[in-house]
Amino acid sequence: MAAAAAAVAPLWQAHGGRPRSYGGVYDHLYLDIYPVSMRFGSYRHVPNVQSLRPVPFDAVADDGRAPFVAGDRPLVYLTFGTVFNDTGLFASAMAGIARLDIDVLVTVGPAADPAALGPVPPNVRVERYIPHTAVLPHCAAVVSHAGSGTFLATLGVGIPQLCLPQGADQFINARQGAAAGAALALAPGEASADAIGDAVGRLLVEPGFRSAAGRVRTEIEGMPSPDDVGAILEGLW
Repeated sequence: MAAAAAAVAPLWQAHGGRPRSYGGVYDHLYLDIYPVSMRFGSYRHVPNVQSLRPVPFDAVADDGRAPFVAGDRPLVYLTFGTVFNDTGLFASAMAGIARLDIDVLVTVGPAADPAALGPVPPNVRVERYIPHTAVLPHCAAVVSHAGSGTFLATLGVGIPQLCLPQGADQFINARQGAAAGAALALAPGEASADAIGDAVGRLLVEPGFRSAAGRVRTEIEGMPSPDDVGAILEGLW
């Protein structure tokens, strides 16, 4: 953000303005959907912060889709969102976790082809997309890239997760989730099939991860709802 501010400073000056700290991005109210325990670093550069509870948005909730039905065994959800769908990482993750006595749901993203993953073990189901609101309540654990949508939605229902960050803010999310005890994290060079399987096995049997995820869930539930924040914003005008 500091580098971006330096890049746009000449634009401020060209229009007779005084360059603003961080390009003026934080001059106004900042809505933050992260609970305090998941925030990283100092917020000294953000003078006005309003917490906003993260609520998963299901754009296809009423499309006639049949309800998701889980089996009798623990369900582990494997997803890398809509951008970071590396078939090699999917293969490693499936090989690691499918050997456990669990059911595995894999979503490859709306633009990807489930057939690209090739033959899968009998306890693995592959789909393009299932809304978080439909699947997360049934899960025992989640394996993902730790993108903000999946990461926060998983914490919002108090489920432990394995973070396999690939880019962007995912490394920060993974670090914060692990620091809170609600997640395990494997860097790209560490995410072998065996390491992924061992980590998921721990999430399923060690109660501390679910307890920590439950604490973050309670924290999220205590954040102001979108309706509450909408009323706050209306009061500012």
